[in-house]
Amino acid sequence: MILMIKPKQFKIYLSDEGFGPLIREKEIIKSLTLIDKNLIPILQTNRHYEDIEWIIDKNIKKIRRHNLIEWAKNEDGSPNLKKIEKFFVNYQLNSKKFFKEEIKNKDLEFIISDFSPDAFNIASKLGLPAFGVAHFTWDWFFSKLYFENNKNTYIKNSVLNFWEKSINNATKIFVPPFTPIEILEKYEKKIIKTPFIVNKNRKKEFNVIADEIRKIDRKYKILIIDSGSKVLFSELKKILKESSRIIADYQFFVPQAFNSLKSDNISILPNRSIFSDYIPCVDVVIGRAGFNTISECMYHRTPIILISEKGNPETKENIFNLVVNNLGHYYNIKEDKLHKFLPKYFAQTHSFYKEILLNKKFKFNGAEFIANNIIKSL
Repeated sequence: MILMIKPKQFKIYLSDEGFGPLIREKEIIKSLTLIDKNLIPILQTNRHYEDIEWIIDKNIKKIRRHNLIEWAKNEDGSPNLKKIEKFFVNYQLNSKKFFKEEIKNKDLEFIISDFSPDAFNIASKLGLPAFGVAHFTWDWFFSKLYFENNKNTYIKNSVLNFWEKSINNATKIFVPPFTPIEILEKYEKKIIKTPFIVNKNRKKEFNVIADEIRKIDRKYKILIIDSGSKVLFSELKKILKESSRIIADYQFFVPQAFNSLKSDNISILPNRSIFSDYIPCVDVVIGRAGFNTISECMYHRTPIILISEKGNPETKENIFNLVVNNLGHYYNIKEDKLHKFLPKYFAQTHSFYKEILLNKKFKFNGAEFIANNIIKSL
């Protein structure tokens, strides 16, 4: 008689803000299913529903549903306070509707949240273990914003208190290096300090890309990465357009969004590129100070030039941590032309950052670490 082992499903609630959670969870899923082949992930997201297919797996179970968190931006990348205020005003009602639907989940072993506070309430109601993965929490993030309307400030603070209570329903919260100290202190009893999570096991892609980039005969090769919502696109496009021809011995690799730029020293990357595949093949990355980009640059020992996003608490915190620790260089694109900045950077500071990165002893097995901790907790 053949004993049939019942598949064990677990659900991942993905934030719709940025690609970081999707890339992280790809690696965590891989590590979990290597330990237990009977584990079956279900991913829930709205904005990145189609992206699951090409980033993780076209056959993976997925649900198109918004997981409530919204961060609205103006064209210049600054916070759209009117839209954010509206989000907070409607939040409690949306949360109740979400809870009512989500507690219908059946046959789950556990839940991962990256990072939806409400997911922890669902898990608590269903009696399931719930694991958070984050480098910041949304109560910390939105606490840095200030509204002029006193009534809406009161509503926002009520939601932040609700999130704090929700997050305390987590079994464990896995956080990487450079997580804000306020978060470490607030959730001390839940926090598990974790190595960096990076995109691994893509040597074939690295080799193909490296061969292509090696054929390009330029003094320096530079990868430019914007956020998934392209908040820095206009400014980056402007500085590239005015500077690329002046520093013709520099080769720039840019996302598809920049395809209107025509120059021999601008290479447009294929659509749906995994940018981390290019990081080990270039001399430096210029990018928004998102945590996944930073993690990948440190993993590949590729120096990073950091660009801030106006009014974004996460990027400000990331820039502060890297600059203070001599792990990244800040660039204000409004104050210095790219064709003036880059020659100075390569002449004076690039080798300094490269040497520090080569000698740092960070760990990058975060996905495996989290997977092992989750399995032991079940």
